[in-house]
Amino acid sequence: MLDQLDLQEKDQTSTHKENPQGIAPILKGLARIAITRTRTYNPEEVGGLARTERFRRNIEKVQIIAHKAGGGEMPEGTLVAMEKALKNGADWLDVDLRMSEDNILVISHSPTAEDVDESSKVKGDISELNLAEIKKLDAGHNFTNNEHDFPYRGQGITVPTLDEALTAFPQSRFTIHLLGQKEDIEEELVKVIEKYNAFDRVFVAGFSEGPLIKVKELSGGRIKRGAGAKETIGFMDAVKRGEMPSSVDFDFFVPGGEEAQSAGKMYEKLGAKLMDIARQKKLPDIDFIVTCKSLGIPIYIWTVNDKEEMMLWIALGVDGIYTDYPSQLNEIKMQYPEKPFDFIENFGEYLVDGLADWVITYAAANNLGWENRMPTADEIVAEVKNMEFNSTKRADGVIRIERQLQDIADKVLQENAPELDPRFEEVLILATNKL
Repeated sequence: MLDQLDLQEKDQTSTHKENPQGIAPILKGLARIAITRTRTYNPEEVGGLARTERFRRNIEKVQIIAHKAGGGEMPEGTLVAMEKALKNGADWLDVDLRMSEDNILVISHSPTAEDVDESSKVKGDISELNLAEIKKLDAGHNFTNNEHDFPYRGQGITVPTLDEALTAFPQSRFTIHLLGQKEDIEEELVKVIEKYNAFDRVFVAGFSEGPLIKVKELSGGRIKRGAGAKETIGFMDAVKRGEMPSSVDFDFFVPGGEEAQSAGKMYEKLGAKLMDIARQKKLPDIDFIVTCKSLGIPIYIWTVNDKEEMMLWIALGVDGIYTDYPSQLNEIKMQYPEKPFDFIENFGEYLVDGLADWVITYAAANNLGWENRMPTADEIVAEVKNMEFNSTKRADGVIRIERQLQDIADKVLQENAPELDPRFEEVLILATNKL
C-alpha cells in the first residue's frame, strides 16, 4: 500500500513542517509523469502497422495472460476458468491469493464470502474463514454475461487452493498477486512453490514492493517479481526525465495499482487513483517499451479488454497483455497466422529478409555508437523499436532511415567490404534473432 511507500497520512500543516517542499516525492513524480507528452501511435497508424511483417512478429511473440484466470469468460479464479483460458491460448494464468484462517492459500480476488456467493450461509472475510467453510461457497454463483443469466450456479464450482491449481495444471505458468494483510502469507507461498518445484513457472506481481521483495528474498531469488507502485512511478519518472536506469531490481515491469483501490486512507486512495491514471493513460508510450527492451526486462500490461487497445499494445511491442477475455486476444493472434514456409522454394525471400534484419540491426548499433562501446543485443533491439516508431512520426523519418539503411548496405554488403569484428557480428546476430 502507499503507506508502505513512505507516505504517512498527515494534515497539510504537519506535512508542510516535516517536508519543506510541501508535496510527497511520490506524488511529485506522478505529477511529472502526468504532464509529460505521451509518445504513442494513433488508431490510423496502428491500422497501417497491422499490415507489416514486424507487426506479425509482434503478434506471434505477445503472451496472453488470463487476468483472474480469464474471469470475463468463466467464474473468476476457478479451475474451470483456468482450463478454459488455457484452451483459449493463455500463456499465463493470473491468480489472486488470500490466506485462510487455517493458513491455506486460496485463490480469490473477492475479500469476503458474500462477494463470492451472496446466497451462502457462510459469511465474513476470507482470511477469517477456514478452508472447510470456504469450500462451501459456490464460486460460480455471481458469474454472469448479461446480468440476467447465471449459467454456473449450483454446478459444484468451488474456490480453489493454490495447491489444487498447481496440481491440476502442472505445466502452466502463473502470475500471482498476494491480497490481504495476513501475516506470513509470503512464507506460505514460498513453501507451496517449493513443494511443487514451480519456481520456474511463477512470478509475483502487485501494488506494494514489500511483499514482492520478501517473496523473492525468501526464495533465494528463485521466484521472480514484478515492479511495485513506488518502483513503477520512479521508473516512469526517470525515463521521462531522460535518466535511463542501467539496471532495476524487478524482473518484470508489471505496473500495479488495482489492489489499493478499496483502501481507506487518503494517500492510498489518491495514490491508487493517480497510479491508475499513469497506468492507463501514460504507459502506452514507446519510451517505456524501449527502456524495458534495452534492460532485457519483459513488460506486461494489464488489464486490456478492448481489441483496439490490444492492437495498440501489440504495435508498441509489449511482451504480454493481461485480459479478462483471453479468447479475444487469441482471436487477434489467430488472424495473423504464420505463413507456411518452404525453405527451398522461398530461399531468395528468406535470404533477403534475413539480410534486411541484419542491416537494420547494424544501423541501430551505429546509432548507439558501437565503435566506442559495444551495445548489448537488447539495447540494439530497443533502438530498432525506437527507429520504427520515429519513422511513423516524422514526415522525413522514412526517407532519413531509408538513406541510413542504404548507406549501411553499401558499406557492409559490397564485395570488398572489410570483415567485421567477430564480437560485433555475434551481437548483431543475437539482436537479429530477437527481432
